[in-house]
Amino acid sequence: MASSTSFFKQSGTSATLQTTFNQTVADAQAAQAAAEDARDLANQYKTAAENARDTANTHAGNAQTSAGTASTHKDGAEDFKEDAEKIASTAHNTQYTLSDSSTGYSSLHYSTESANSATTASGHATTALGHSNTASGHADDAEDWAVKIDGIVDGDYSSKAHAIGGTGVTSQTGPAKDWAIATGTVDSSGEYSAKKYAIGDMTTGSAKQWALGGGSGFATNTTVDGTYYSAKYYAEQAANSASDAEGSLTQFQEVWLGSGTSDPSSGHTAGDLFFRTDLAKLRYFDGTNWESLEPGVTAGSAIAFAIAL
Repeated sequence: MASSTSFFKQSGTSATLQTTFNQTVADAQAAQAAAEDARDLANQYKTAAENARDTANTHAGNAQTSAGTASTHKDGAEDFKEDAEKIASTAHNTQYTLSDSSTGYSSLHYSTESANSATTASGHATTALGHSNTASGHADDAEDWAVKIDGIVDGDYSSKAHAIGGTGVTSQTGPAKDWAIATGTVDSSGEYSAKKYAIGDMTTGSAKQWALGGGSGFATNTTVDGTYYSAKYYAEQAANSASDAEGSLTQFQEVWLGSGTSDPSSGHTAGDLFFRTDLAKLRYFDGTNWESLEPGVTAGSAIAFAIAL
């Protein structure tokens, strides 16, 4: 069989047709690639559209939430408006109640109160002016009560006269200054100042001498006024007496053996004392025997006798 001849050769188709065919194939391939690109781009647009849809849904939800919040704010604003009106203009002496349940008085109330106070203050100012005029009339008297020293003011002497002296004060009651530090007698009664009594040289003795002792050396065993001693002297005497009493008590406790229905049989020495309850007699130990104190012997002498033994 003879070898085949191509379509182009058999038909005698020119090279131009071959080129056209090849171009067609290339265009088809390019169209396919473009279609695939368009498909990919369409998928991208689809994804973007889905994302845009989701975003739109989110925004829609947010918008609904914002709408609810705006409505709440609107209600709150209305409450605030009503509260503001109550705070501003609720009637005088009438308490308001706000949206949060708090209460109080309005600006109108306080404005009215302020006006009332101003009226009252004006009345007080007028009264004060009257008092001021009266006080002005007493000013001279007040000055006299403070500093006048050449006589009485209104039945008595001034503060200054009573403090440092003045006409009539020195010769009668004496000023406060003299009562504090004067070296001589203060008034007509012959009394001395506090300083004089504290450290003075009066024959009756100073406060320091009465506290510590008489004479210039404040000796405890020296009388203050020729008869009596100082407080320190008597305190020492009392302390000595207490010490003597304590010693006597101690001595008595050493010989006193208590009481009972029979004489002690041991632990006793001559001079010890014991009270026999069955005999109703006080007994003493003479060194050998227990002897009863017979009538005519006092308890004091018995104790002294026991101590002597």
